[in-house]
Parts: sequence; C-alpha cells; structure tokens
Amino acid sequence: MVVTSARGERATAATAATNLALALYRSLQAPVITGSIVGRVDYARFQNPLRGRTLEATSALRHATLVRLVGIAEEFSVGRLVDATEPLLPHKPPFIASWWSRELADARATWDRRKTAWARIHEVRLNKYPGWKTLDGFICARNVIAHALGELSTRQLTDPADKTLGRLKAAGISTVNTRMVLTDEHVERCADVVRTYVDWLDVTAPS
Repeated sequence: MVVTSARGERATAATAATNLALALYRSLQAPVITGSIVGRVDYARFQNPLRGRTLEATSALRHATLVRLVGIAEEFSVGRLVDATEPLLPHKPPFIASWWSRELADARATWDRRKTAWARIHEVRLNKYPGWKTLDGFICARNVIAHALGELSTRQLTDPADKTLGRLKAAGISTVNTRMVLTDEHVERCADVVRTYVDWLDVTAPS
C-alpha cells in the first residue's frame, strides 16, 4: 500500500468512492425515461418496461451497495493506519519491517483487530467515533450479507448472548422472519455514516 503524500488525500478519495457508490445505486434504482409525448396541454413520460425490478433484484442491489460502502470504510481504516505509521518507522533493525508486516496483515483481517491496532500503535480508539454504533450495525449487516446472503441463523435470532440483532438495531435495521430487511433509507444512511467516519478518523489520526 502506498503512503499518501498529504493528509486528507486518502479521505478525499474515500469520500469520492462513497459518493460514486451511492450515485450508482440511485441511478440503478431510478426509472429510465425512454421517451416523451408533448401536447398542447400536457407532457407525458413513459419508462422502459424492461426496467422493472423484482424484489430479489432490488434486495441484491441494496446488499451489493452496502457491502461496497462498508468496504470503503474498512480500506480507509487500514490505509489511514499506513499513512500514520510508516513515516515513523526506522529502517533498522530489520525486525521492524517484519513486525509492521504482521501488524498490517492483522489489521486487515477484522474490525476488532483494526481497532486493536489503532489503539495499540496510536492510542486512537475507533469506537470513540460518535456514530460508531451505527457504523458497527452496518458492519454487522455486511457480515450477514457476505456470509448468509441476508439470512439470520436460529442462534442469531434466539440466543440472548448473540449480539447480531442488537447491532443491526443500532443501524435501524429490522428483520422479517429470518431475513434482514434493507431499504433505500438504510443505503443512504450507511453512505452518510461512512463519510462522517472517514472525516473523523482523518482528523483524529496522527499526521
């Protein structure tokens, strides 16, 4: 991973990627106007009949967009860690490079390990981000999508020790039977929280 040349450059790129993902989602959800009829009194428009979407197609689009948005937050978290750490590392002794390689690989693995790396190396606690519970809810939703296509297990639904439902609720996400339900509002909210998270971490992390 390349260290960015100036503070804010990576954040700008992450925000642009977030905006692009949301814009693409909106454009794919919107009806396509294929023609118009202009009369003396009225103006009529009609949309492509082939553009109709099934519930499954709409759900898949929301899933894909949410996974993309959370992925942007993940990549920014690791990239910003690189920017904050690598300029401080000495070239010698050789074990420093090996240590950093292991730390970076560990930070890429899970959000818990990412949080640990930030706290241990720079004393930055990601859960201090004011919108952390909401972001964590979307992280949980991303995991449900990635591992079970939006379906929750019996344990997730019934075991009081399992935190999945509580985490989803923090992002305003509910379930119907065994299925996690996402709406346009959830996609918009996820984009908002990713943008504010990027801004917060970019300012909070060391230059």
